[in-house]
Amino acid sequence: MPPRKNLIANFWSKVAKTEACWEWTAAKDRKGYGKFWDGSFLWLAHRYSWKLHFGSIPRDAMILHKCNNPSCVNPNHLYVGDNCTNMLDAIRAGTHSTPYIRKLDDAAVAQIRDFISQGKSHGEISAICDVSTTTISRIRNRIIPYGDNRRPPQKRF
Repeated sequence: MPPRKNLIANFWSKVAKTEACWEWTAAKDRKGYGKFWDGSFLWLAHRYSWKLHFGSIPRDAMILHKCNNPSCVNPNHLYVGDNCTNMLDAIRAGTHSTPYIRKLDDAAVAQIRDFISQGKSHGEISAICDVSTTTISRIRNRIIPYGDNRRPPQKRF
């Protein structure tokens, strides 16, 4: 069922259009994504904008921003993707924060790989380097993108 006209007018009254992004000016979550109540459901504003312009959103799909502006509702800046696409976009844009990437540089990762090749346990390496055993496993399995071993995250099923 299409949205009511007064609901659509209410939505657009909360948008400031510029030549580039159309900024959501009402309620936002802590990450800056607009929130819109349609009377029965709390939408992320960019998803509601997609619905208004293109119709239903595919099941399990994400509506992503080409502009990397979470408060933008410009339909020309939105596209359908999945979680993997979203993560790759965030990594490319530098907006994906991963604690181990902030903490370790290439030299530290090389040292951890040396410890692994020497047969030290993950617990020993964790204590020496002050990182979690999960991080050690990620380095061993080359999931952490450092140095010559950079690669995009693998899609897991």
